[in-house]
Amino acid sequence: MARNAGAEFRKGGMQEYFRLPVGALEQARAETRGDVNRAALSEALRAYHRDLGTLDAHARAALERLEHPASRVVVTGQQAGALTGPAYSVHKAADAALLARQEDREDAPVVAVYWVASQDHDAAEVAGTTLLDLGERLHRLTLDVPQGVPVGRVPWRAEWTAQVHALLDAFEAPAEHVAAVRARFDRAVSGPGGAPGRYADVFARLIHGLLAPAGLLVLDPLHPALAALMAPTLARELERPLASSEAIEAAAARLEADGFTPQLRRPAGATNLFIEEDDGLRRLLRFDGRAFSTDRAAYSHADLLAVLAGDPSRITPAAGLRPAVQDALLPTLAFVVGPGEIAYGAQLRDVYPLHGLGQPLLWPRLSVTWTEPNVRRLLTRLNATAAQVQADPAGVLG
Repeated sequence: MARNAGAEFRKGGMQEYFRLPVGALEQARAETRGDVNRAALSEALRAYHRDLGTLDAHARAALERLEHPASRVVVTGQQAGALTGPAYSVHKAADAALLARQEDREDAPVVAVYWVASQDHDAAEVAGTTLLDLGERLHRLTLDVPQGVPVGRVPWRAEWTAQVHALLDAFEAPAEHVAAVRARFDRAVSGPGGAPGRYADVFARLIHGLLAPAGLLVLDPLHPALAALMAPTLARELERPLASSEAIEAAAARLEADGFTPQLRRPAGATNLFIEEDDGLRRLLRFDGRAFSTDRAAYSHADLLAVLAGDPSRITPAAGLRPAVQDALLPTLAFVVGPGEIAYGAQLRDVYPLHGLGQPLLWPRLSVTWTEPNVRRLLTRLNATAAQVQADPAGVLG
């Protein structure tokens, strides 16, 4: 059986794969990030929140703290799922806000930031969610999101609003709770001027509505002001377009030798960059040593630099590069991640130095187990906790 990278890391292992060991907050705090233009970052985030319709008192206060020359960020993120997607999408945001509050100092403010993965084009991962009501009925919501298009480009549709309303109408729960959720959703689909905007915008407003009072900012990397700040990192990647892939593959070989299953693989010629082409679809860029190409077109290095100059949001990082792009933009103190992202992170330590960076501290997200009333009653009779049952079900039941 393959070893579990996330579990090993949380127990303090795998130190040869990560720059900082688990929990090394003091070491992370001692490091400085003088290379980040905090004023430009804050102004870009202010423009994004203004366009999103969320530049409220909470966002303004967080942005003011971010402008401090010694500020740091606790960052997390997730794909822009339907109705916030899996529950851990919100748990990660809550964990980032809690950790930022814990580490905040008057002379070194710490701000929580949620990276909305609007560049993602895998509709299957974001178009649906499942909810359980008090009658223990599962309600499946599936929205017809186009495949291959970044969700930050997909306009929100009126029929999707109707689908959510129909689900809530059929949902068995106290009326006041259903009304509160419906009101929260309706605010999210009413952007500036009453227009919902894009699919990712609705997700971002839901996250903002839930956690802005705790100090959390949302960030959409497709927003023009933010994409412009990321362009230098992407241009640097284009100079040595296979170096990050080689670092990822070298880490994969080490992981396999140590009994782990690598989460990332980069086939020959695959870069860690995508381009959004003229038909609106996002495609992987390949490099043969001389020129770049997708399944549809060929590009020179100069062509791609021209794309970056004209619209930097059209060139976006793959999973193997996205964290480095994120942490070049932000003065990251810690990156709140799930088990899968820890496994990714084990392959990315040597990608960061290619951009003059050090891999930040990875902070395993909090885990929440929801138990229904009948389950709680059973646990009480067994004199056991949910964690004990998960760890040793046969022992507890026996």
